[in-house]
Amino acid sequence: MILLANLNTLFIGQSLHHLVETDSTNSYAIDILTKSAPADGTVVVADYQRAGRGQFDRTWQSKAGENLLFSLILYPHFVAPSRQFVLTQAISVGLAEALQHLCSVPISVKWPNDLYIGRKKVAGMLIQTALGQQKMQYAVVGIGLNVNQIKFPSTVPNPTSLSITTQRTFDRAEVLSTILEYLERWYLNLRSGQTRLIEQRYQQLLFQFGEWALYRVPGGEPFSGKIVGFTPQGKLEMETQSGIQVFNFKEIQFLI
Repeated sequence: MILLANLNTLFIGQSLHHLVETDSTNSYAIDILTKSAPADGTVVVADYQRAGRGQFDRTWQSKAGENLLFSLILYPHFVAPSRQFVLTQAISVGLAEALQHLCSVPISVKWPNDLYIGRKKVAGMLIQTALGQQKMQYAVVGIGLNVNQIKFPSTVPNPTSLSITTQRTFDRAEVLSTILEYLERWYLNLRSGQTRLIEQRYQQLLFQFGEWALYRVPGGEPFSGKIVGFTPQGKLEMETQSGIQVFNFKEIQFLI
């Protein structure tokens, strides 16, 4: 059971649903939204997900009781649907800074929203939104974080965990409390209109930003590129031998 006795937030995590097992915390959160009006900042956390989902219809595999699998319900009505990538940026920055605080090691954000320690993935994210009447109705932010897991299936690419990184075991409740506090801090920055601050911090944390590295478009040959920025809609801007190219989600693969 995860209890957040020392949580220091205004609203994020003040309402918490703890599940021993569920198909997906995001699915559970969306089901709550269809039946009621949960409080802004409601968190759904599970010890185990039978069908955890990641970005782009990928699965998220996690050993029961060793990691953090949770979803956050938000009502970002103040974010225009055309600029919803800034919500992804704010959440990514909050999570990255929380993990840096917990591990005392550099954390980077692999575009658009995976969290890396060195060249290994420690966390993933899936944000599902509902749009209507020219504003965002709600956002469900699903986060999977490897906390205490040491061994991973061979099918999981380049994984790591907080425990592997620091050689110690973490209290999952304390980790979750820290993360929620940092997420609220950056979400409040977003709510107060500090989008430029968020974009700048996101760029500072961006994996391989300003570095020449190998990439590939699906089905294509590897090529050398350098990430130089991103559009307001979240597309990746990359310098290549052919000039500046812009890639949408799923249109570029990192060769790590």
